[in-house]
Amino acid sequence: MTEHSEIFEQLRNIIAEETGNDPASITPDSDLIEDLGMVIEHDLPPVVKRINIEFDVALNAKVLVLTAETVNDLLTYIIEEIELG
Repeated sequence: MTEHSEIFEQLRNIIAEETGNDPASITPDSDLIEDLGMVIEHDLPPVVKRINIEFDVALNAKVLVLTAETVNDLLTYIIEEIELG
């Protein structure tokens, strides 16, 4: 398993736990609103908080509320933050 797929699996579990979605239904292409039924302003901040804790990164929930549309967007932000250290 590559690092990116491990990060995705962990992200998928965070999203599933925070939103109640079935992990099997969450793919990188899943739209946060259309596919996962998230109310971005309400549901994304707790997801970002968990991401920050579990990946030891510092993503800004306010920025992500405005920019993240898919699970892959979140994955990209996480990977960028990890690579920047």
